[in-house]
Amino acid sequence: MFTKKIILVIVTFYTSNICFSQRDSTSLENIPLKFITNSSKKIQNYSNAVSSKTDKTLSKLIKWENKIKSILERTNPKVAASLFNENHISFQQIKQRVNSGLDFANKVPAQYNQYKDEFTTKIKYIYTQKDELDVKFNNEISTAKRATDSLEKVSLKLNNVEELIKERRKELITELLHTGNLKFLKKINKEVFYYNEKITTLKASFNDVSKFDQTVLEMMNKIPACKTFLMKNSEQAGLFGMSNFSINEPLGVGVSIPIINGLSTRAGLQGFINSNVPNIQNVNLGNLLKSKITAPNNDISNFLNKKKVDNLGLPEFKVNSQKSKSFWKRIEISTDVQFKRTTSSLPNTTDIGLNIGYKLNDKSTTGLGIGYKLGMGTGLDKIKFTSEGVGLRSFIKWKLSKGFDIQGGLELEYYSHFSKIQQLSVYDNWNKLGLIGISKNYKINKKLKGSFKLFCNVFYKENPTQNQPFIFRTGYSFLRF
Repeated sequence: MFTKKIILVIVTFYTSNICFSQRDSTSLENIPLKFITNSSKKIQNYSNAVSSKTDKTLSKLIKWENKIKSILERTNPKVAASLFNENHISFQQIKQRVNSGLDFANKVPAQYNQYKDEFTTKIKYIYTQKDELDVKFNNEISTAKRATDSLEKVSLKLNNVEELIKERRKELITELLHTGNLKFLKKINKEVFYYNEKITTLKASFNDVSKFDQTVLEMMNKIPACKTFLMKNSEQAGLFGMSNFSINEPLGVGVSIPIINGLSTRAGLQGFINSNVPNIQNVNLGNLLKSKITAPNNDISNFLNKKKVDNLGLPEFKVNSQKSKSFWKRIEISTDVQFKRTTSSLPNTTDIGLNIGYKLNDKSTTGLGIGYKLGMGTGLDKIKFTSEGVGLRSFIKWKLSKGFDIQGGLELEYYSHFSKIQQLSVYDNWNKLGLIGISKNYKINKKLKGSFKLFCNVFYKENPTQNQPFIFRTGYSFLRF
């Protein structure tokens, strides 16, 4: 009897262990549908933004290139014939090739991005397992897979376009710098610079992983089948020629690569591969490393040389870092309050303002706002909240040093008590203010800053009964989100 009990316990444990292992190896049912939906949107938004910016940039570059061509055909036909023949690819030809969807003659491989590689490969893995998931996942998974395939094409096309734009820009500068026709060259130079900055910003935004996505990606790392798929199908696997080989065990278990100054040493990386990558017949891993990995010092030298080549003697221009940001990240929302003491006929009032500003550049902001004048009675013994007016605002401000701004603007203020919106149509009750002054800003936290503002009202004498010669406001600004 005792022996039967032992056998029953062993069989039960063995069976449950097998079931657990099988459930763990195929636990994609734990992947939230939200992750797949978000992934599709993220990839599509990035691809659309890159394609749109590329198209707009090429259109502008074509405009300036055509201006240069028309000038050269009049002043220097020989240079025009040299620059605009079939041996040189123009911005117009680049755009035509992009829009037609044709492959580029000399393909430049896309730069390796570890997050994009892991992210897209895991989407592909989910797609291979879609038949084992709930039917409601099928459409979303198929959409995510199509978005991933499109992203790979966009990334490859982007790298080729960037390289061709760089080469064409260099040709134009080299040939035209000595002619003195710098006006349109400078416009091309600025356009290319801001294009590169915008693409860099988009890539950084794409690589910004939410906590939710990070949790799901880490959860997928615990699925053995997914890890094997990554090792065989990721770009990183292709780098070491492992995509066509059978791999039975995951890499790097209990092994780390020595890191020095943020980079792994070549010897450390080679030792890691020799210890962890399965033996591949007729492949010398040392030579493979030398052919695939560039020494950091060479990368730094190439970067410095590239910067020297990019200048090419062309005059510098003032960079506006706001141009590489999206519209919403150039928005600044602020609030302010202003108090006015009671008179014999008017109650105490508080002016509450809400302003929305748009960053024109790193130093100037312009915007519009609204104000509301809240009446609070004539004293502590006679507190009463009433609507005593509204206001419309416009402003522009320039940043000075050490947290100070110069600010000016025009405002219209309805200064009479009202109880119905229709009363605001009485034009005679609107008062005009012209404000110019200075504000002091102070930082509260990463996303919030406070300010003190002192203005002089240049229209004070036009309506001294309603206007104040000086206006003091205090408020808060919500930094661009």
